[in-house]
Amino acid sequence: MSKKRSVRACVAGLVFACALVSASSMATQADTVTTTIPVGNIPTDVAINPAGTFAYVANLSSGTVSKINLATDTVTTISVGTTVYRVAINPAGTFAYVANYFGTVSKIDLATDTVVATITVGSSPGGVVINPAGTFAYVTNGGSGTVSKIDMATDTVVATITVGSSAGGVVINPAGTFAYVTNVGSNTVSKI
Repeated sequence: MSKKRSVRACVAGLVFACALVSASSMATQADTVTTTIPVGNIPTDVAINPAGTFAYVANLSSGTVSKINLATDTVTTISVGTTVYRVAINPAGTFAYVANYFGTVSKIDLATDTVVATITVGSSPGGVVINPAGTFAYVTNGGSGTVSKIDMATDTVVATITVGSSAGGVVINPAGTFAYVTNVGSNTVSKI
């Protein structure tokens, strides 16, 4: 082997070895708990604002949402209602919608950390998601087998869609054209 090829092979070998060591270190570091942050009682869901500066945690039995400053890991508490179950944040990062298990959704103004609207939905709301355009929120109502569509400009329910038994989770495709709802009681998924 020529001297040039030998040097190239050696450099390539070092780069590969360095890449393996680096990847190995990252894999080890990525799966390590770095901080444990106390929040309210029975945290059930978490959402991060689009700017990546705050996380919002729904606390089931506290009736609160814990707001975590992601730079400092400090927590402030927002009083919401009773049995706070799920939380979603609009794409602009200005409001959070929180499903309260006993039939309402609370809208939180994220600039002031206050509830600015309470919207009546179906029985036992469990999941909440906001479309990519930030115009509608969809809330699954497990007790009534429906999905409530909330117009976010007026904070009113503009449609109630019947799905399967015990509607649970809900997601929206990136184009905002379809929603998929899990129906725990009927072992199905409804495409809306």
